Amino acid sequence: MYTFVPVGRIVSNILVYTKNFFYEHGMTSRNVQRYIALLMESRNQAHAYHLTTTSYAMHKALRKYYEGIVPLFDSYAEAYMGKYGRLGRIAVLRRRRMLKDPRAYFRTLTAAIRRLKLPRNTALRSIQDDIMVLIRSTMYMLTLR
Repeated sequence: MYTFVPVGRIVSNILVYTKNFFYEHGMTSRNVQRYIALLMESRNQAHAYHLTTTSYAMHKALRKYYEGIVPLFDSYAEAYMGKYGRLGRIAVLRRRRMLKDPRAYFRTLTAAIRRLKLPRNTALRSIQDDIMVLIRSTMYMLTLR
């Protein structure tokens, strides 16, 4: 016999969860893993562009990005794990063809990030916003000569 139980109530040591819990925890952990992997890749790409550019302004902008992104995605991953539990394996993305223009790379990065369904937790959103600020400011600095 089944009975309906209010959401959030403990029944026989089993907590009845809302759909949002499963959305935020189960279904998005792969998206969070992908997000972290994209940011790790972006650090490496920015460093590669940094080493090959002949523009001093690009050189400085890319350095600021690759030095700034690591603490941000580290904070994001730790905050996520503090709320939802450990992440699974972060897969290293396969090497893609390096675009000649770093601005085009950062545009594709922002598009890829926008397609991900990430948790709606406000603390995580705040770090995501900081990451987007760094990406957008880098995109702006890459337009300078």
